[in-house]
Amino acid sequence: MPYKKLLLESPKLKSSEIFKAIEIAIPSTEIEKAILKTKSREKRHRALPSQLVVCLIVAMSLWSKDSMRDVLKNLIDGLNELWLKTGKYWKIPCKAAITKARKRLGCVVMSQLFHQLVRPMATTETVGAFLNGLRVVAIDGTCLDLPDSDENARVFGRERQPSRYKSCLSSS
Repeated sequence: MPYKKLLLESPKLKSSEIFKAIEIAIPSTEIEKAILKTKSREKRHRALPSQLVVCLIVAMSLWSKDSMRDVLKNLIDGLNELWLKTGKYWKIPCKAAITKARKRLGCVVMSQLFHQLVRPMATTETVGAFLNGLRVVAIDGTCLDLPDSDENARVFGRERQPSRYKSCLSSS
């Protein structure tokens, strides 16, 4: 059994199906646009070009329990030849090289790629997606605890709950 099958296969989805889904959701042309728009292209030929690092970051979020090197090995094995032209004898870089490549790329490219691709999936024709002309959304109830400082209050505001609720929340 090939290496990529061992790490990426799940009972529901085969690794080849996962890679097809990634290629459909995040086309290489969009990655290239984001790199060009943010001027994040590497200045010299590298083992980890910017486009591959973007793919690696996406793949790392999908297989977060695996090491960066294992994710990169699987990525190289799974991407089709149009996306990535590596030789048969391409050597997986060390962990430090992967970390430096991620730092070199920075977060601006990922933010740009997000803004290029992310759109609401539902249309006005999608049953149940709108109510009285408004898009139905769900909020997961995430809470963020911040230090009680004047600077944070200026940026985020203060909690506006009656004191009886505060005492209930602080006791739990």
